[in-house]
Amino acid sequence: LLSLMKVAMLFVTDWYRPRSFRNISSTLPRPDYNIFVSLCSLKHKISVFTKDSLPHDTHVAFFIGLCRILVTQRKILPEVLESGNDSRYGRSAKQKECLGRAELVRAVSSELALLLSGNLSKIDNGSLIASDLIVRTFSPSGCSEENPSKLLALIEALLFFHGLIPDNVMEVGNTLERLFWETLFVPVSSAIVGICGSAISSCSLESTNASKLSLCDFFDSDASANEEEKNEEDSKIERRQQKRLLRPLCQSIQCISLLVENADDKLVARCPAVKACNVSAGNLFPLVVTRVLSSQTDILLSEFGTFSSRVENLWQEYYPYRTRSIGAIADSALHKVYKLLYGITIQGHWVGPEKDKSYDDKSWPSNQPESTKAAAQLYRCIHRAYSTGRKSAPQAALECVLLALPKAESSKRRQLVEDFLFKKDEESVSPESIMRLAKDDERWKAPFETFYNSTVQLCNRNLNEDPKDEIYLIRRGIARQLALSPLPTMSQVDVDIKSTKVENLHKITEERSQAAFQEKELTKKFWAIIDHLCYSEPACFQDWLSFAECATLKAELIADRLGLSFGFLKSRDFSIPTGRRRQKGKLVQLNELVDAQERRYRQHKADWIPFIGENLSLYVAHQWSCVKSLEKCAEDVSYRYCEFAKQIVEKRLDNECPEYFETHAWNSIQTMHKEKDYVGWQQAWGGMFIEALRVIALKSSAMAFYLLDKNEKIASLDTEKALLQSEVLESLGVAMYSALRGSQGYGYPMRVICDFQKRKFAEASHVCFLSAAKKVEHDDDQVTYDLFLMTGKCYEKVAKTYALESFMGSKDGNCTRRAYNRNMEIALQYYHRSLKEADLLEKEGALPEAQAGGSSHGKLEVLYRLHATRLKCLLSAVQHREIDREKAQLEALQLTKPYWYVDSDSPDIFDERIDINAMQWKTLADIVMALAQCRLDQHFFHRSVYRHAQALMWAPVFHDPLTGYVKGSLCEIPASKSHLLRGHSSTDCAHSAEVIMSSLFDKKRHQLVSVWITSGSSSPSPFEVINSSIRKFDMLRGKYLQAYTEILKLCQRTNTLEALFNTVANSKKDLPSLFQLSVITSKGVTPELSPLKECLLKGNLLQTGGLLKDLKRDLNRALASIIIKECHSEENNGNLLKRAYACYLRLNTTLENIMKTRSWKYNTETLPEVEALCQAYLVRPDNKKSQELKQPSNWSGESKKAIFLRAALEECEKLFPTLKNTLYKRNKAKRLAFNKADDNEDSSSAPPPPPTTSESKKRSSSAASAESSSVQQFMVDVPPGLEEGEKFETTVKFGSQMKTLRLTVPVGRPSKLKFSLKVPSNADDDDATTQPPNKRQREDE
Repeated sequence: LLSLMKVAMLFVTDWYRPRSFRNISSTLPRPDYNIFVSLCSLKHKISVFTKDSLPHDTHVAFFIGLCRILVTQRKILPEVLESGNDSRYGRSAKQKECLGRAELVRAVSSELALLLSGNLSKIDNGSLIASDLIVRTFSPSGCSEENPSKLLALIEALLFFHGLIPDNVMEVGNTLERLFWETLFVPVSSAIVGICGSAISSCSLESTNASKLSLCDFFDSDASANEEEKNEEDSKIERRQQKRLLRPLCQSIQCISLLVENADDKLVARCPAVKACNVSAGNLFPLVVTRVLSSQTDILLSEFGTFSSRVENLWQEYYPYRTRSIGAIADSALHKVYKLLYGITIQGHWVGPEKDKSYDDKSWPSNQPESTKAAAQLYRCIHRAYSTGRKSAPQAALECVLLALPKAESSKRRQLVEDFLFKKDEESVSPESIMRLAKDDERWKAPFETFYNSTVQLCNRNLNEDPKDEIYLIRRGIARQLALSPLPTMSQVDVDIKSTKVENLHKITEERSQAAFQEKELTKKFWAIIDHLCYSEPACFQDWLSFAECATLKAELIADRLGLSFGFLKSRDFSIPTGRRRQKGKLVQLNELVDAQERRYRQHKADWIPFIGENLSLYVAHQWSCVKSLEKCAEDVSYRYCEFAKQIVEKRLDNECPEYFETHAWNSIQTMHKEKDYVGWQQAWGGMFIEALRVIALKSSAMAFYLLDKNEKIASLDTEKALLQSEVLESLGVAMYSALRGSQGYGYPMRVICDFQKRKFAEASHVCFLSAAKKVEHDDDQVTYDLFLMTGKCYEKVAKTYALESFMGSKDGNCTRRAYNRNMEIALQYYHRSLKEADLLEKEGALPEAQAGGSSHGKLEVLYRLHATRLKCLLSAVQHREIDREKAQLEALQLTKPYWYVDSDSPDIFDERIDINAMQWKTLADIVMALAQCRLDQHFFHRSVYRHAQALMWAPVFHDPLTGYVKGSLCEIPASKSHLLRGHSSTDCAHSAEVIMSSLFDKKRHQLVSVWITSGSSSPSPFEVINSSIRKFDMLRGKYLQAYTEILKLCQRTNTLEALFNTVANSKKDLPSLFQLSVITSKGVTPELSPLKECLLKGNLLQTGGLLKDLKRDLNRALASIIIKECHSEENNGNLLKRAYACYLRLNTTLENIMKTRSWKYNTETLPEVEALCQAYLVRPDNKKSQELKQPSNWSGESKKAIFLRAALEECEKLFPTLKNTLYKRNKAKRLAFNKADDNEDSSSAPPPPPTTSESKKRSSSAASAESSSVQQFMVDVPPGLEEGEKFETTVKFGSQMKTLRLTVPVGRPSKLKFSLKVPSNADDDDATTQPPNKRQREDE
């Protein structure tokens, strides 16, 4: 091989000699270059086969051949380039020759750079010596300016190719020359960097003029540190030796930094791969620079460090004092080449004449370090860059380092952590256990103390391990940085599905891909925290808190995409129920009530499981949002339950054991997947994911609380310990309260939690909040009003579970206080306490600024919560049965009395001579005053608007509980009492509430209602945390929209309801709907993408839905209810059947599907759309068939309903054949026509297309109608008492037609108003008359 290499190199060198260009053929082959490429490939393959153990003489011979080729081409290329200036003869052949030589130089320079960067200078006894390759190849003897050595000839050739010599022909430049030099720039620069790393030496500086160069020529800041200290004679020799060592390193790093600074990053990335080199495209230059600079920075750290150990010097966070400037330059160059080589960005600024260039191109290669040594050098560079702690290291950079490290072996401590964390143990984190934790009860500590003692024993046993191993230090450092890195966030995906085209399917899966990516990042964070737990101290609590945050974030991410079991529209007490009174059930004694609730809880738990599987790590390692990962999770669980299924078949498994129920649950879930019920299968796994992650989060938080007592560093600081414990207790309280949101229970199957569970969660939550406030009660810098607010909310939740307790009399005839009374009183006391503290903070200027339109408004939120709870007490009292109502009203007045908003000192407010209803009305007026003032104080405060409207809707019952249920919210209140209610007008209560509630819908918004999600502060309050989820935001929107729909239904605002339905139907899909569609799409099924064609029938009870579907169902039912009401009225118009048919079409279902519903089969509830269609069909006077079908019997028979419904559908299909296709296209057609007109105006040169027959008919009919109309003027009287700007209505009648107009009183308040109107020309002037004006304003016009 050595002889072959020498002969081949001599042949290649001799082939490229000067020759005449006149006789060169354009197709002349180049066997020299092919031989060179083949030789290099052979060398690389033998090197790989022998594991880089080739004889050194082979490398030397190869290196000598490379140098000889470059030096020879340095002499020949000027003649070749200059020969083109003589004549144009043979220019094409000459260009091919030049490019061929450039290709050879590129290949040779690339091989030279790789060879030199693999043989770098090294330290020997404190001196820097050149590499063995340089020493054996070049002799330093005879080195002078007149007779340069071979090394200087090689350097001069490389400088020539690089274009640094003043008489370089590149200064002339043309297209060929520019192409020639761009081809050589990167490989030649790489070769120069290789020379700087392999040929530098500090041994021969004493005999050369280089020793006279001062380091201050390069680095002024280090001049004082690098000068010799004459007073210290003992260290004179050592400092002189370090100075000789530092000078060549400074010169080499300075040279390399100049090359990196001048290198164009895009040119480097475009550099093609050399066939002879085993390096991919774009990696040559950054690879060589990384090798050289990393080696030289290691020398700076190890030789100039102050530690005795070389490893300790290498891991310094800063460069030693005398090398900081040159080290900063080296690191800045490394940051740039790491970006080019690995695609990672490391912070840092360019130290030089120009700033470091920005990298906008995202096409950089993503590689991994070539060896463990290279990975260690990369991590040390990252460690130095982020040593200040201001920013965390990029996760991509740390993961790049981990890719090159050998696979870590599982340790005993890691196994211990995973066994404790992922063990199926719900009892240790039950509400009872959390209450014992908050009360410092020793019983909760048992499982945590066992784990802690085992960890301490294991750590003491492993103290003899060497902590200075390089790989160990890298893993520990990376684990620490990844564990302390911020939680991954997901950018909001803007998905707008309004088309049925298959091309839009990728928009559906985009949200799922984003969520799956965030879950994957959270999984990495999980394992990084566990890794750090294996390296940290046993009493390190920060990692456990981080683990709890990750688990909570993943659970919230999944819960936001699951929806709620009973939907987002659950409010049933906004208005007075019509028809019959909806009163509370029969009251029972307290012990009977608690026993009944506990029995129901046991029944609820009998056929419910939190999750399947013994190891909860499955729910951490897999992504619920990724269908493939979810199927892999089911596969990992299947091996356990397949064996149990066999035992059940063979009757070897007891039906009372937990495995029996888990196996049945697993069978039912797998059956869903087999039967292609992917939505139900996804929902089932989602509930179990959330429950498992919550158990992990609670266990991690409890462990952190336990370790705060064991941490010796914090135990001595009482204030800091109390603050940290308060934060942990606050997070536990939020976790317990979050389980109450929406009354949604998770696990399998998902269902609404019962009152017994609600009370347990609420009690545990308020104990945690009170304990958190108690921990910091002596710290004046801590704010606790938000904790008292949450405590009041918890007590209010507890009180609701006791609402059905009876009023028991004592021996003296007085009623004993109910548990509802006691807990509600405590809730109001904590609200009042929170308000007082918020007032004090506001006076001191320490209260955080309230959010505009968001979920928290500081002191205003507390004020609203106090008076909203007072309103709830009154509402609860008036809904009791008549025999219990008076006691309930007295109880409510007693609760609300101490917290009067205005005129609290008035003596007649609660005068015993005044009846209960009068006192109740005054209390209601005071509450309404407070709620109205909240909206005035903060224009974006939305919660008080809902409660204000609700108070007005229930005003008839507060006025007279006996007759208030007759007319419901449409009842009018006498002026003697209604003037006390702020916002109540002269109309009925529903129309007054409409004015109040419409303020949330005054503009068209993409979120439908004026409520926003605002980003909280860096330390959000518990109230902000529980209101920050998308699920809570949808619940809030749903409550407001449901209330507004109820008002519009009572006021019969058909146009407004239809407009709102169209807005909701055309809105962007919510997350639950998107995930239900995407799971079907992932299985190759093309679902119905248009939200306008979504079926509104309720599906499987186990499946949850999104907000928009519930809203569309509620709006459509409201429209159908209005039609039913108009059918029974005498003034019904002729379009009832068409409107009823439109409501039926909005269901997007078939008659067969309707007959399969429970409401149809068992008459559990009516379908208003079906009832409206049948009623509208039967009331038509001109329908003879409907008269034949009418029978005096009721509507309970299924067969009679079916007969009416089929007949109505047949009639509607005949009368309205196109309504099915044009139901949603009216606005779209207008918009398209408008856009088309604009396009025609812009392109006036293009003639319009000829109209079709149908278009001609339309145009002729419209032209005829325009010719048959005329403009007439009318005079109308202005109603007295109206001010300027107020509006009134008037009606114009011409012939048999009528039109209602809305006019505005102009400036000057004239008594009469003239206006013009276009009327049909066939109508006589005498026929056109005006009706008397009406003061009442119709909001829907």
